[in-house]
Amino acid sequence: MTRQITRRELLAAGTLGVAASLGMVACGGQPAQEPEPAGQDTPEEPSTVTETSMVTIDGLYVNDSYVNEENDQLKLLYLLYTLHPEDENLEISSNGTSLTINDKNEYQSERRIGSCTYLASYYYSDFIEDVYMGSELKVVETFEVPAADLEAGRNITIENYHVEDFDEILLSTDDITHCESAEALAQMADPDGYAEAQRLREPADEATAATVSNAINGYYWSFITNNTSYRIEFYAPNNYSLSTMGVNTTGTYQVTNGFVVCTNDATGAVNELPYTLNGTDVELDPATGFSVYEN
Repeated sequence: MTRQITRRELLAAGTLGVAASLGMVACGGQPAQEPEPAGQDTPEEPSTVTETSMVTIDGLYVNDSYVNEENDQLKLLYLLYTLHPEDENLEISSNGTSLTINDKNEYQSERRIGSCTYLASYYYSDFIEDVYMGSELKVVETFEVPAADLEAGRNITIENYHVEDFDEILLSTDDITHCESAEALAQMADPDGYAEAQRLREPADEATAATVSNAINGYYWSFITNNTSYRIEFYAPNNYSLSTMGVNTTGTYQVTNGFVVCTNDATGAVNELPYTLNGTDVELDPATGFSVYEN
């Protein structure tokens, strides 16, 4: 006797067949894709990193008026940062950092006399300065870099033997601010320091100028700077003579709010000698004023 297949059995057989077909498609050749859990997007790499536990990058600037007499392709790039060590003491100067652009071209920081005169809040010197944990120090370093390497879209990494955290910093040429002069740069990057630098260079009032002149006229200072011995002597009303290595020069001076500014008669060279005034006592620092290792 031939058995009749019921409608229920026919439907069941059809369902199994469809399931088998789907199973073969899912397993054949390429494995089925597992759905990604909701809310778990792949993290993107940061485009810039400007702060660590030890250092904060304050800015990247270019002085567009800077001219290298040997190669007009070179621009002066300023790196401004603040050191704030939490658990170890650091040492720093303005010539110890290397800067690499696009993982190819490396540049060493090098101080340029007069380039940071108005960045009064920032340390700019070839001498090593101690930065103790719990304190902070603002520092500026300068680099000569070809203009082509400063075009947009290029990454910048930095290294310094004394500050390991610099390895974590990632900058971009997109972050560079261009300024028409070193003075305009300081006014933008360090407005408080710029104002103070301006004040220190304004002529002192009559009473202050007289006090300083009375304290230095008729006296001389012997000092060593640039690995060389100097002697400077002041005369009324506002003259000086400078001798070093058997050479004597003369000039005039002006008293400002922070400096005795000496101008050489023969060359026109200007040196700013810092002073502090305590009542009628004047402490003059000619070594810093004639140093080629400080701004």
